This record gives sequence, C-alpha cells and structure tokens, in this order.
Amino acid sequence: MSGKGKEVSIPQCRRKLGSTTSQVLDLLHNEDFVGNVKTILELAHQSVDYHVGKLEDLDLVEKTEKTDGRQYYRATEKGREVIEGVNVPPY
Repeated sequence: MSGKGKEVSIPQCRRKLGSTTSQVLDLLHNEDFVGNVKTILELAHQSVDYHVGKLEDLDLVEKTEKTDGRQYYRATEKGREVIEGVNVPPY
C-alpha cells in the first residue's frame, strides 16, 4: 500500500472505478506513459492525471522511473486483479 489512503478491498475498488478510470487502468495493465493514454482515450492531460491519481490512491497503479522524461505507470498486482474483474467498455 502506498500510504496515501486507507486499505481498500478488491470489491471496494471495483465499485469505486468509473468507466474512464477503468479504461485508464486497462491501458496501464502493462507499463505505459501518460501521453499515450491521453492520445488513445482522447482526454486532456489533466483528466488523465486525475484518473491516474485516483488509481494511485487505490494502490492500483504505480509510477515507474524512466530516463526519457515521460511519466510511466503500470498496474500493481492488486490493479491486475481488479482489471480481471472490471468490465471495461471498448474505446
């Protein structure tokens, strides 16, 4: 757990995710950068930051370090478990 929020169970995480946040999580199943998520979902950078922040607070994604200056994130183990149970509409 990141320490940002209270411990949340997998079922609670599923209930807290909306459609857009679920789509962001799905894209971050494997490591990706925020700009790519923004382009695929056609969202403003601030919107992607909001959804990624929500996912970080739930310990579903984590930031990874890269040297190219981009912000990379990937789903945590808990995030991958949630992905398997979330019905994400096609985008």
